[in-house]
Amino acid sequence: MSKVIPVHDEDSPTKLDVSDALDAEIDTAWALIAALQTIFTEHDGDPHIKGALRLANSHLDALAAIRRDLDRL
Repeated sequence: MSKVIPVHDEDSPTKLDVSDALDAEIDTAWALIAALQTIFTEHDGDPHIKGALRLANSHLDALAAIRRDLDRL
């Protein structure tokens, strides 16, 4: 059986894994936003790209909120 470690434990390796995973996902979201912004600019404001850009920005906002509140868990 595996040992259960609370997320709020300061020495918990699980907390570090979650933080690292969120940081990696946030970096990926930034890269996606940069690529979509470039495509949006080059294609004269394509509405489909604009929608994808808004979705990526919303996803980034949600990830940032989770990352900010991770210490409360």
